[in-house]
Amino acid sequence: CTGDKPSDCQFTETLVLPRGEGEFVTVRHIVIGGSNQAIGKKIAEIARERYGVRLAKNPDPIYGKARLSYMERNYPILFERMKGVAAAYGVDVAEGGVDFSSLPYNFGPPTSCSMICFPGSATDTGHGLIVRSMDYSNGTLSDMLGQKPYPGEKDVFSEPYVMEVYPDEGYASLYMSCADLLSGTWDGINSEGLCVFGLVDLGRPKNTVVTSGTRVIGLHPPQVMRLLLDTCANVEEAKVAMLENRIYDVAQGIHYLVADRHGNSFIFEVNHLDQRAYITDNGGKPQVMTNSPVWALPSPEKYPKEFSDEYDSLYRYQVLDNLLK
Repeated sequence: CTGDKPSDCQFTETLVLPRGEGEFVTVRHIVIGGSNQAIGKKIAEIARERYGVRLAKNPDPIYGKARLSYMERNYPILFERMKGVAAAYGVDVAEGGVDFSSLPYNFGPPTSCSMICFPGSATDTGHGLIVRSMDYSNGTLSDMLGQKPYPGEKDVFSEPYVMEVYPDEGYASLYMSCADLLSGTWDGINSEGLCVFGLVDLGRPKNTVVTSGTRVIGLHPPQVMRLLLDTCANVEEAKVAMLENRIYDVAQGIHYLVADRHGNSFIFEVNHLDQRAYITDNGGKPQVMTNSPVWALPSPEKYPKEFSDEYDSLYRYQVLDNLLK
């Protein structure tokens, strides 16, 4: 499929899990294929009609023009989808006043996540296995900020999407989309067997940066995870892509685990004090990641002897690490 009309885009949507009384989530599964411009337009139509998403205003048109130039040069697949977003809203993509790169809804940062990546050499089947817990509180973003919820405000992450995307340019991918319909990737795998996961990094400070209409030009965490799924076939390609792009934090810093079908994986982190990037390879062994920066972990003999909170990130890391041993 090619073109930028809705009819040029193959699309189906299935309600996997309706939200009943006393239940937290509504889960939908979208299968979409076609040109990236047509995919962007269809996703934008859903965001506008279902959630009333409005395009965020840039602080000045020069930021919008710089963002367009950055995406066209560094992430042309997203640039094409941004053209589709502009078409859905009836705005010229060259218009610098608004941001076409994100369509946020019900937004809020995840908090206490843990995961283990097992290479095929560590499993009975010989295939890689990744186990991930996304531990998140219920309530709206206003609740979390200590504010009164606005009418109709929904719980953060109460409407996740399982996205199955088949673009005419870039790798096909299957990923969990939350908080941003256009770029909201949290866990995913592409047709080449590359997997990507993002967890909060407590070694990075909180901030007030948002996903769209910001003064920062680059890729926010869900966007960089989509970039890897769209363009990378293995961990070496993913490392280069992450090192050569500007990745900025939104609300809370993120660190990443990326794995491929060949049993390789790495954790990618950045020290906010000096902006040095740290890549920790698995060396053929299982990798654990919680919310503590792996590059700055103390040696095991320096771990605290007691923890008052079982959700403490270092405690969870130690439990999982000891379990593997």
